[in-house]
Amino acid sequence: LFSLNIDHDQVTASQSQVRRPAYKDQVSFVSLNIDHDQVTASQFQVQGIPTFLIKKDGQVVSHMGARPKPKSGLGRAPTM
Repeated sequence: LFSLNIDHDQVTASQSQVRRPAYKDQVSFVSLNIDHDQVTASQFQVQGIPTFLIKKDGQVVSHMGARPKPKSGLGRAPTM
């Protein structure tokens, strides 16, 4: 997920284009411009760009980029 309004995203997008032919039979590369599809970015909880998601069998198996921290018990007062 990217935005072409950000300089480093333009570089990342061009690097991705270079790698596509080498992996064309193994991986499908999909780019989504979040400036045009904010609903999908929200569904994947994208908090920063660029963000890279790796999906296998329809499920996200890896996520690189900013995203919300998981809710946990951290920060709560200890119980006695």
